[in-house]
Amino acid sequence: MKLTSARALAALALPAAILLSSCATPESRIRTGLVRAGLSEPMAGCMARTLTDRLSNAQLRRIATLTDGRGIDPNRTTVSEMVRHLSTLGDPEILRAATASAISCAI
Repeated sequence: MKLTSARALAALALPAAILLSSCATPESRIRTGLVRAGLSEPMAGCMARTLTDRLSNAQLRRIATLTDGRGIDPNRTTVSEMVRHLSTLGDPEILRAATASAISCAI
């Protein structure tokens, strides 16, 4: 490959990566946020599936703002602490869905 072709390919790689990351599904964004907040990969994946099935996009965005790590210690977050944090959003539907998903994913 010529050097100019390699440069052109490298120049396209970053925008392509940015475009692909912006196409992330709500489920993957919620899962990533839950993992960053301290939940295990399996628990976060299970809860993300349930939450995205039960909640609206607006509610999922509210969860994402909470699980971006602000005020949550990822080294000490338990599932019950995560549900408690989600309850601070003041949305009973989010709380019901989070509690139900935490219970169903734990068994």
